[in-house]
Amino acid sequence: MEWSDGEAFDADDVIFTVNMAITNEEISSREAATVRAQVASVEKIDDLTVKFTLNNANPRFIVENFGVRIFGSFLIMPEHIWADQDPATFAFSDPIGTGPYTFTSATTNRAIWDRNDDWWGAKAGFQELPEPKRVIFLESGGAESRAQLMVTNQLDAAQNVSVGTYEAIAAQNPNVIA
Repeated sequence: MEWSDGEAFDADDVIFTVNMAITNEEISSREAATVRAQVASVEKIDDLTVKFTLNNANPRFIVENFGVRIFGSFLIMPEHIWADQDPATFAFSDPIGTGPYTFTSATTNRAIWDRNDDWWGAKAGFQELPEPKRVIFLESGGAESRAQLMVTNQLDAAQNVSVGTYEAIAAQNPNVIA
């Protein structure tokens, strides 16, 4: 695996990030506080294996903290970028990750991610490259604004739409599905 900047993603990044959360009380995010409360220690077994020692038995630990969720997962930070930074004050302005998209730009109401055609996952045969070449996360405003964007096919996905609003949108636009 690789970070989107080409550096290796391995157990060292996991160890670094978990230890950063455990040892820095000033990191106040819910995710860091949860890991801090649950993890007694973490150790590297090899480049691809990490052993967590928990304060209490929790068979759902991995799913609860590292599961596939849109919001609320504990995110691993790239050690090669964060190693000499103060985690409470570091302003990390160029997000990187391990997925098939790389950060391109952001404004107050949108973030743009472009497909990384050199993505490690495709090169390794893990998964094919996704079809969309660009993904735009758009702040769509309130429910009325989201509804209008959905009716006119200007929004591919939306959250926080009431059942009544969804039914009205679907009645006007057959492309809208649950």
